[in-house]
Amino acid sequence: LTIPMLEALSNVKIVTEYVEVQAAEYSPKSLNFLRSLTTIEGRKLS
Repeated sequence: LTIPMLEALSNVKIVTEYVEVQAAEYSPKSLNFLRSLTTIEGRKLS
């Protein structure tokens, strides 16, 4: 994913399951694209 693609996630506030970050060709230097995220509920863990 590119930075603009990751920016599409910038308004997410709650994740009901989990967040998994995998790197292929591009590895983000920060998780700033999740800046609005306040809660990860963890209802389903891999």
